[in-house]
Amino acid sequence: FFPDGIRVVPPILPGTNKIAAASAIELEKSRIISWSHHGIFVSEESPDAVFSLVETIEKASAMQRKIIAAGGAKQTISLQLLRELTDATENIRVCDPDILIKEEKKSNL
Repeated sequence: FFPDGIRVVPPILPGTNKIAAASAIELEKSRIISWSHHGIFVSEESPDAVFSLVETIEKASAMQRKIIAAGGAKQTISLQLLRELTDATENIRVCDPDILIKEEKKSNL
C-alpha cells in the first residue's frame, strides 16, 4: 500500500520547533509521517489523493487495532514526554496525570 513507507517521528512535544524539524526530515523520505501518540501527516499532489491515502491508512490502522485487541504489542508514552506535555499544558490542565503523581511519590521516598 505504501511503497515509500510510513516514517515515524518519535514522541516529541507537539507544537515545537523540534517536532517540526524532525517532521521535515522524515517528509524528505516519505509522503506519510506518523507522529507517535498524536496523528499522521500526508503530502500528496491533490486533496483527493490525500483523502484516498488517508482512507487507506485508516483501514490499515483498523487492522492493527484488531491485532492489538487480540493481544499484540502496544506502544506507550515515556514518562519524560508525559512530564513535558504536563508542563507545557500547565495553564489549561485540571490535574497532573496519576502516573506522574505516583512516580513523584516514589522518588521522594
